[in-house]
Amino acid sequence: MPSKTFFNLSEEKKEKLVIAAIEEFSERNIREAKVALIMKRANISRGSFYNYFDSIEDLYKYIILRLRNVRLNFLREHMLTHYESFLGYFKDLYMYSVKFLIINPHYIRISKHLYSSDHPASVELVNNLEDIYTEDFTRMLELDSARALIKEGISIESVVSLCVQISTVIFVYELKSMDMTVEKYEEHIDHLISIISNGIVN
Repeated sequence: MPSKTFFNLSEEKKEKLVIAAIEEFSERNIREAKVALIMKRANISRGSFYNYFDSIEDLYKYIILRLRNVRLNFLREHMLTHYESFLGYFKDLYMYSVKFLIINPHYIRISKHLYSSDHPASVELVNNLEDIYTEDFTRMLELDSARALIKEGISIESVVSLCVQISTVIFVYELKSMDMTVEKYEEHIDHLISIISNGIVN
């Protein structure tokens, strides 16, 4: 994480460095990104970088977590505080994530690099997000199960695993292959939810 020296920078200088890092990580994955290019973009001397961060991986984690917090605040502003069922929550989570990405396209590019990289920093960040989703989804599905909203014999663990993959790896893959329109994504998530609700066997 950033040093005290970084936090003591002026807001303008901090923002320049953050924007430069976002631009670099949007264009290159963590293995290809260069400190020199980031500092050049920020118009800050390269030698001062290590006064702010221990490594480029340290900066990368900071940027990803910062962007996740921006997204989380967006979701909190727009999603309901209570949902009657997990699938209602899951649809809104998916759709408001889409809307967030439409107005923050750099997040799409960074996410593509994040999920396609086997760098330890990327793997750690992906695993961390999947753990958060797993805990959240499990809690909500167990509540639905206690209210008899889920068929007997259904494995909550399996449903959670499927929904986590839809929310992470599959979601990012879809960003590469689908036109970025809210209507298309809503049709798509409705179809996925129908499959989860009804199954595929006639």
